[in-house]
Amino acid sequence: AFSECSSLTNITIPNSVTKIGSYAFSGCQSLNKIVIKSKKLKKIGPLAFGDIAHNAVFYVPKEKEEEYREMLLGRVVSTSYTPQIIAQ
Repeated sequence: AFSECSSLTNITIPNSVTKIGSYAFSGCQSLNKIVIKSKKLKKIGPLAFGDIAHNAVFYVPKEKEEEYREMLLGRVVSTSYTPQIIAQ
């Protein structure tokens, strides 16, 4: 969807989103702030956030922190860094 979008620095995933597709934001190297407001997210595709900014921070709903952490780490981000995930 936004793959290789060099000008994208932050995004907010709205409440209604249930899936983020493979490579959706891959290659958005300036993307450093991702706010996930949805508590309905069931799937994040492979490398959905691959090769984004190495200082990227994900903000996730507190009650979904563990579930979303599992979806994000290892499967969907670049293997060259570990993003920070903050519950809010």
